[in-house]
Amino acid sequence: MEYSDTIFETRDIHYITCTFSYHTFYYGVGISLLYFAARYSRKEGWMKNRYKVLFDNAADAIFIHNLDGVILEVNETACEWLGYSRSALLRMSLRDVYTPECAVIISERIQNNYGSGRFMIEADLVKHDGRIVPVALNICRIRFDNNPVFVFSVRDISDREKVKTMFIEMEKRFMDLLENFPSPVYLKDTQNRYFMVNQQFRSIIDKRNDQIVGKTDHDLFPHDNAVEFVKHDRQVMESGCRLEFEETVHQGNTVRRYISIKFPLIKPSGELEGICGISTEITWRKYPETQFLHSQRIENIARLAGGLVHDFNNILTVINGYTDIALLKLAPDNSLYGDIIEIRKACILAGSFTRQLLTFSRCKSFESRGINVHVILEDMNNMLLRLIGKNIELIVIKCCDGWPVKMDPGQLWHIITNLVVNSRDAMPAGGKLVIRTDNISVADDITRHQPEIKPGDYFMITVTDTGEGMDDEVRSKIFEPFFTTKEKGEGTGLGLSTCYGILKQIGGYIYAESQPKKGTTFTIYLPRYQGES
Repeated sequence: MEYSDTIFETRDIHYITCTFSYHTFYYGVGISLLYFAARYSRKEGWMKNRYKVLFDNAADAIFIHNLDGVILEVNETACEWLGYSRSALLRMSLRDVYTPECAVIISERIQNNYGSGRFMIEADLVKHDGRIVPVALNICRIRFDNNPVFVFSVRDISDREKVKTMFIEMEKRFMDLLENFPSPVYLKDTQNRYFMVNQQFRSIIDKRNDQIVGKTDHDLFPHDNAVEFVKHDRQVMESGCRLEFEETVHQGNTVRRYISIKFPLIKPSGELEGICGISTEITWRKYPETQFLHSQRIENIARLAGGLVHDFNNILTVINGYTDIALLKLAPDNSLYGDIIEIRKACILAGSFTRQLLTFSRCKSFESRGINVHVILEDMNNMLLRLIGKNIELIVIKCCDGWPVKMDPGQLWHIITNLVVNSRDAMPAGGKLVIRTDNISVADDITRHQPEIKPGDYFMITVTDTGEGMDDEVRSKIFEPFFTTKEKGEGTGLGLSTCYGILKQIGGYIYAESQPKKGTTFTIYLPRYQGES
């Protein structure tokens, strides 16, 4: 390509200088244009020398191509960087210094942007030794007379690519960590829509990622839970601070409790993007606390019952005494004789209630001795079969060499009979009743879930039915005196409370596990007796 020596005048160079102080977007492009203009102007002497120094020492490699991609000019930086001499590069084109794929893309961009002033592209450049280097190209088109040329300012972005790769790897590691985090982690936007959740979150609500992303709490959780979650999210977004909440999730008949730490997500611009939440389940931590408080409440009721029963017994003694005297004084044909007999019956019934209350409050003593529970169960077998009826299957599974326990045999009869009757009543249409025994050593890890039970050796009895079951609210009250789920007149509400009192008296424990429509299991811990049975 030849250029006329009348292409540029001094005023043209001044114009180019002013123009590129406004239009150019890279130093290298501007310097190359000034040098190119100076080289081909009639008055190129001092201008050429000055801009040649700037052109050759520019930090970026600079190439000047024609419309066909042939190299017209390069600076020293380009020669040193690629490992070619200047004369060698001036015989090359785009296809010689870029990978074939990139050369085609650059040529197409040049053709497509022929009328445009400048554009940017990333490509892979090939050095003399064959190494491929990622580069950023800033390309500017200029026209000398009727001859268009393109100035390439080429910058090595290898370090940027390394950083980009590093960030991609870090992001992948972070996502792997997030995905496998043992607690639910979730991100929501300002409209309460989920846009990222981890595996643990998905497993809790049993939904796929595409069934969660874009949904709100009202789409995924029961109404009361959703209202609570949204309220907490709003508090975090309005305060702009990290906050901690105790939250519950209802899944059917199961209630899970969590400590949720939530904090706002802020964009680099300072705009609020949403919130991030991390929830840690504390269900089993709260359950022992509830059990402990429940146990203390029962203890307080027992003390109150013990005091009241003694006073009530004194009153019954006076009533019984006067009714006996009245009966001695009245003839059987007296109209009042039948009324006093009824009073006497009521006193006897009231006395049976007081005995149960005394047992519950541990104020009544029994004859405790070492017994073999398996022998007691064997003796009770026929009676239990008559109690439950033919539509309920009774299965007794005994462990080998059951440990002896120390208690009154009548107390054990009372406990087992009461549990069996309750199970029978929970299965009006029939079902299965399983009594299982086992030896168990309670360690410290179990006591963390049931803090009132002491470590040690216990003989364990479980009574499991396939009946109607009960919810958490009912289960929390079943050992309280006078609480009953039976119809009015069908139960006193003292059966399970009496069992509770008997077991507390001998250092034992009783627990209930149940879900509606899924049956109930009562677990009894009887302290092992180390003496002779």
